[in-house]
Amino acid sequence: MGRILVFTTSACQHCSAAKALLRKHLGPDGFAEVSVAKYPERLAECRERSGGAATVPQIFFNAEHIGGNSELQLLESSG
Repeated sequence: MGRILVFTTSACQHCSAAKALLRKHLGPDGFAEVSVAKYPERLAECRERSGGAATVPQIFFNAEHIGGNSELQLLESSG
């Protein structure tokens, strides 16, 4: 399996929902999380890699930008 990276903040319902879905399928250690609140210097990286998205979560499968929680939920519902 490839690397999954999720940019988050702690008080974000969408971040919590995305992480819960990833844990359901991958287990607790199945993805890497970067808190942009804890590491604000990583926010610029997140925006650059996502094409300018200013919201969290932003989810990447390997180097491919998946999007946020809505896109992740759509991926799961489509199988």
